[in-house]
Amino acid sequence: MSWMETGVVQQREQFVLAALKHASSIHALCRRFRISRKTGYKWLARFIQQGRPGLENRSRAPHEQARRLPDKVVQRILEVRRRHRSWGPKKIVAELGRGEPREDWLVVSSVGRILKQHGLIKPRRLRTHQRAPGRKTRTIAQAPNDVWIVDFKGKFRMGNGQYCHPMTLMDDATRYVLKCRGLESQRGELCRPVFEAAFREFGLPKVIRSDNGKPFADVGLGRLSTLSVWWIKLGISPEQINLGHPEENGRLERMHRELKRDTARPPAMNASAQQRRFDRFRSEYNEVRPHEGIGFRRPRDLYRRSFNSLPRSLRTIEYPGHYEVRSVTDGGWFSWRGSPVYVTATLVGERIGLVEIDDGIWRVFFDRMELGVVHDRLDPGPGHVKKVLPM
Repeated sequence: MSWMETGVVQQREQFVLAALKHASSIHALCRRFRISRKTGYKWLARFIQQGRPGLENRSRAPHEQARRLPDKVVQRILEVRRRHRSWGPKKIVAELGRGEPREDWLVVSSVGRILKQHGLIKPRRLRTHQRAPGRKTRTIAQAPNDVWIVDFKGKFRMGNGQYCHPMTLMDDATRYVLKCRGLESQRGELCRPVFEAAFREFGLPKVIRSDNGKPFADVGLGRLSTLSVWWIKLGISPEQINLGHPEENGRLERMHRELKRDTARPPAMNASAQQRRFDRFRSEYNEVRPHEGIGFRRPRDLYRRSFNSLPRSLRTIEYPGHYEVRSVTDGGWFSWRGSPVYVTATLVGERIGLVEIDDGIWRVFFDRMELGVVHDRLDPGPGHVKKVLPM
């Protein structure tokens, strides 16, 4: 039972005075005041020790912080945070615990409390993403160079008024940032030298994943672009995330937030100064910062160069002997059964392969990528052209 809501302190005082006068037994008094005997004895003891102030309610907060961190430890936490503004408690704990025995104070909650007390972190709004039924799945990277992911961070003006378009390339398995280059625009001819430099330095990946926009993908069959056709001829499979789901390249999206905060707020004066910022960021991201997703290790500790080197010349795409092979001519056409069929202008000058899957129905491939089907007997009608139809 508990005290009545009105005049609590006065009731406690009446209780202890009656108990001290031995007006009734403690048991009878507790029953009359509708409290337990444990509560009665507690307030009687407090009154004897402290007088009437002992009958007031006490704060439930601890008088001392049992786990209060020493000042030198707090300073170490704040020093790491000042050097790495984007790091949270987990990364700071990993950094402070690197190369030395783990101590009791290396607790994420304690470090988080210190950062909050100094106004250095704010609660993050959580967002959840659900995979819609029927959506294509992406390749899961199990080892370095299984999947590289690429994207543009988003343009911004530098101090001289010119735009900078940062293009980033990351190894999906290890979070290693392979390239971070500020370009004048997002044209494919400016991107290709960045990929060539990456291929020469790191070798070739199995898959390159991008969004669905230019220059990495296009709107035609297979979403092929000039860049992705080049990748295929190098033996690399292009892959796109599902439309409207940038979280499928979430590792790159998270890195972009930090890249923007650390290098573009405010931006540098010109392209060369901005690139120096990108290079410093990439060095720290790969060699200094611990990453939770890889066990608080650094990307450089896990990344290894690919065994597949950049060839001196592109391979000629070959097809099995039972395939029909055609060349794509100017405008994106190939000749089939005496009639022109449109596939995509991106493949001009390339060879495609066709294999019959049913009577008069042919699957069309560019290397191992299936582009669609051609129906021998399907008449597109007057004024329409015959096309490869998507699956």
